[in-house]
Amino acid sequence: MKSIFIFGATLFIWQTIVAQSAGVSVSAPTNRPIYLREIFSSPFEPKQRAGIDGSPFLFDQWLLARIQLPDDRIADSIFIRLNAYSNKVHFKNENGEEMQASIPIKEITIIDNNPLWHNTVFRTGYTGDFKAFFQVLADGKKMQLLKKMVIIMWETKVLGGEDKKTFQPDQELFFSANGSLYKQNKKCSSLTEIFGTNTEEILRFINTNDIKCNREDDMRKLVDYFNSL
Repeated sequence: MKSIFIFGATLFIWQTIVAQSAGVSVSAPTNRPIYLREIFSSPFEPKQRAGIDGSPFLFDQWLLARIQLPDDRIADSIFIRLNAYSNKVHFKNENGEEMQASIPIKEITIIDNNPLWHNTVFRTGYTGDFKAFFQVLADGKKMQLLKKMVIIMWETKVLGGEDKKTFQPDQELFFSANGSLYKQNKKCSSLTEIFGTNTEEILRFINTNDIKCNREDDMRKLVDYFNSL
């Protein structure tokens, strides 16, 4: 009985490894399977960041994630890193080679147990900044609060020596509605086109609660309130 259990467990593990190496994942609307080689077909060249201090990744460790494609198919339970300098998702294939996604990614959910990133959601495809990763801070059907996560390269002039290049993280808050982005601003008046028939009520809420549309806590309150109406 014990040997049967061991054989079953071994078979399950072997099937999982084969599925991961072939890249088969659950398909959403069309039942067409996803092959990871369709998504991650571009090799990553580390030499591209030679001589640059810092990291182009939002997190250097490999984290377990769920990836949603623009056609809503899902690639589930794969280890990834997010290159926020090139706006690419990275994955290691069965040969240990680091690959980059060559097709657009709609949404990424970190399902890893890492306490810093567990359940963090990133989205892309927003009008005006299609490829950038946006972390979802507050969600809802009418409006969302997003944090744009990027890595930029700073170049410092060094007197009598080579210029120093460094990867630096940067972030910026945005509201989003209907796929469009609205940059943080102390005044909330730029958002009135979003509020529609709720404009008067929302403006009253803003004034009563002294909401500033460039403070994260206030922006969360506004998003939550609007989505509750």
